[in-house]
Amino acid sequence: EGLAAAFGNGLSTACIVSLGAQVTSIICIE
Repeated sequence: EGLAAAFGNGLSTACIVSLGAQVTSIICIE
């Protein structure tokens, strides 16, 4: 959902923090 929103907004650089079950994943896209 975060990725879709980032690309939908046309962001060239975005860092998305996805909170999962007991897992925190940080996805940085350049």
